[in-house]
Amino acid sequence: GEERMNRRERSPLLSQSQYNTQKSTLIQLGLLDSNGTYTSTEGITYTYPTLQEVTKRLQAIDSKVLEKKTEQGFTRLLITPNGLPFQDYIDALKELTKKKAIKKQKPNAQGVSEVKYFLKDNLGNEIEFNPADPLYKWDGHDKTDWTTNGISEKEHTKNTNGFDICLIEQDLNLPRENTNQIIGGRTRLEANKTPQAYEDLLTEANKDSNNPNYLISGISRQEGITLYINTLNTEGVVLDNYQNTKSSSPYNLSSKNGSDVSLLYWDRDDCQWTVRGRRSSVGYGDESVRVSVRV
Repeated sequence: GEERMNRRERSPLLSQSQYNTQKSTLIQLGLLDSNGTYTSTEGITYTYPTLQEVTKRLQAIDSKVLEKKTEQGFTRLLITPNGLPFQDYIDALKELTKKKAIKKQKPNAQGVSEVKYFLKDNLGNEIEFNPADPLYKWDGHDKTDWTTNGISEKEHTKNTNGFDICLIEQDLNLPRENTNQIIGGRTRLEANKTPQAYEDLLTEANKDSNNPNYLISGISRQEGITLYINTLNTEGVVLDNYQNTKSSSPYNLSSKNGSDVSLLYWDRDDCQWTVRGRRSSVGYGDESVRVSVRV
């Protein structure tokens, strides 16, 4: 009936506009060539999955489970090439930030007018970027021994045919502790747990199909930066400005280097995106996790 049709219209299976927009963004920024392909660090060429392939993978999930995840707000498609040099993702985000930033004349500490660069976060706050270097990369991200879901990134790339496909929450603003946001019977994960605590929570949830967090997992550092690129390019917003007191900085729980988990955020003090590591045993009140339904 009408209710079923409405559910179907909301279904991520029909999100062709999301699919097209993401593909064109990746091509525009040079992460894919004009044919939608890229060559990995291993010298293997991978092609952006077709919408039919994405739909087929979504349909492989039990329909009742997928419907439940849709009700819980997992309706935002994210397709990520995962086999490029990590610096390529960083360079793409840096260049896009410079391109999107709005120049304004502002007085400095001495009262002298100078050009500064601004963007807005997803709550509408105006934030400043350092035009010379809009992204700070923690040195550990240069290392080659990062893993994705417990295996080497190169092995993960081969296993996924060069692309990660997942559904993430439509609301990209990660809630702080005690916010108590309930969507589709599931309380959204809140800030102020350690990376290990989030991992343990999700591992336990995936043992029980009745658990509201069933089929939910973290995302990788490549997915995190690709999401930043997509939202900045299409919506013109900066995610995860934890200093606005309402947003949280997300752990990329799938990406690890030893006992370190990847962490992303915007930093007001340095006016930069920041990509760094966080010990799995250490948590802060403004740090959370971005989660996904992997397909």
